[in-house]
Amino acid sequence: MTSMYARLLTILVLSASLILFANPVHAQTPTKFSTKGAISESSNFHGVILWTIIDNNKGTMILQSPVGRGLVHVSIAPSTTCDSSTPICLFSTVIDSTDSNVFKTGDTARISINLDSKQESLSMLTGVLAGFDASVDLSNTWIPHSVTDSTKHYQIGLNESIGVTAKS
Repeated sequence: MTSMYARLLTILVLSASLILFANPVHAQTPTKFSTKGAISESSNFHGVILWTIIDNNKGTMILQSPVGRGLVHVSIAPSTTCDSSTPICLFSTVIDSTDSNVFKTGDTARISINLDSKQESLSMLTGVLAGFDASVDLSNTWIPHSVTDSTKHYQIGLNESIGVTAKS
C-alpha cells in the first residue's frame, strides 16, 4: 500500500510541475525549463524526488521514490487560480503515465512555481489523489540560454544507475 502511494505522489508531483511553465500571463516566465527537487518534510510523500521538464504546452514529470520510478506526460495550460504573488501558475492534464497505477489519462492538477524562491506546489484536483497537496523544495533549475530558439533540440535520458541526463 505504501509503495502505491509513493508512486502516486511521484506522478502527482510530476504532473503539477509541468503545469507551471505555460502561463502566458507572466511574459518573463520561461516556456522551456526543468526543475528538480525533493518533496518537503511537511508534505505527503515527503522525500520523493521530482523532476519537471516543461516545453511550452507539454511536460514530463519523473518521480523517484524508494519503491521505484514513475513517468507522467502532461499537457499544460495557464491558470489564474494561484495566489497573485506566484509567478508561474499552471493547470495540467495527464496524457499518459508509465510505472504507475495511480495517475490516469485525464487526471488534473494545479501547479505553482516560484523559481526565485525555489519552491513548487502541486495540488491534485481530480483522480485517485484528488485533494492531496505537495510542496517541493527545488534544488536545481535549468533554463536554456535561448528559450526562443526553436532550432535547438534537447535530449533527455533516463538511466537506472545515473538518473536523468540532458544534453543539447
